[in-house]
Amino acid sequence: MDGFSVLERIHQAPGLRGACVMMLTSADHPDDPSRCRELGIASYVVKPVSQAVLLQTTLETLSKKHTPAEKPAPAAAALSPEPRVSTGPLHILLAEDNSVNQVVALGMLSNLGHSVVVVPDGRQAAERFAVERFDLVFMDIQMPEMNGYQATALIKDRQRTTGTYIPVVAMTAHAMHGDRERCLAAGMDDYISKPISLDQLAAVIARVSAGSSGVPAQPRAEAVRETEVPAASAAHNCAEDPSQESAPVDMDLILTRFGGNTRLARKAAGMFPRESLLALSSIEKAREVGDLPGVESSAHTLKSICRMFEANEAAKIALEIETAAREGSPVTDRQLQMLNSEILLATNSIAKMESRL
Repeated sequence: MDGFSVLERIHQAPGLRGACVMMLTSADHPDDPSRCRELGIASYVVKPVSQAVLLQTTLETLSKKHTPAEKPAPAAAALSPEPRVSTGPLHILLAEDNSVNQVVALGMLSNLGHSVVVVPDGRQAAERFAVERFDLVFMDIQMPEMNGYQATALIKDRQRTTGTYIPVVAMTAHAMHGDRERCLAAGMDDYISKPISLDQLAAVIARVSAGSSGVPAQPRAEAVRETEVPAASAAHNCAEDPSQESAPVDMDLILTRFGGNTRLARKAAGMFPRESLLALSSIEKAREVGDLPGVESSAHTLKSICRMFEANEAAKIALEIETAAREGSPVTDRQLQMLNSEILLATNSIAKMESRL
């Protein structure tokens, strides 16, 4: 007898009617979130689940269960729309152009029990939001066609027109001074820094669901800061010798980031060689034709992929190239040589980790 059958029995039992039910399951089926909503399940979490996520979900579920019914609001209160977000399964719009980040964010959000629609740029995010009902939006910042700030402004304009409120959370690799102000100016309600982790994703959903919006005062400590533009140093010497043994990936750290989901971690790790080489190739092609915005965009993508697996030396060089291109400086032969070598080392290291997952 599966969990849904048990729930039907609970509904039929006089002493259990109205009970608060939280679904905890290993079966990651795409139709489960909508079925949970139909059956009135208060919360839905897919295993493996971390202790923090389980505690947070339990507390939210019990809090919702024991909250007294609100009195009808005065007529004037209708001018201030209330959030649609609840503690149950949400229908989420994810705007992200990086294919690895798409897979990881989709897997984590599904792991938390939510249904997700993925779009690759800001323009499609604004268009999809206009025709479909969502409970929450996760918005990348740097995307083609239309960036996250512009897309958020369109989404918030539509909310003002329709009198609804749907939180928009920035998913950003930026950790620079002023990003908080830019997020707020664009109408964003919160943000999470990449590389994302399951626990932090659950925490930001809990914040906006509770209505306590506001960008965190400090970005994640473990993220490489955007202001770090490293000079050539002894740390780069290994990049000139591809035969040197790569540093092992901290598998415990990676699995913690993925909430213990080895299947998702293995899938993302398997994408690293192809996606990193594609980004490298894009940098080289853009450099050949003098396309500095193309260099900047591809280096940004590569940096994000590397940070997810703590390939920090490769991420630092990618950041150096991205920053230089933004400031109008061309990519040097030395930078490309170091980046190619570090990506090779990172690929070997990540492949070893993947084989142990």
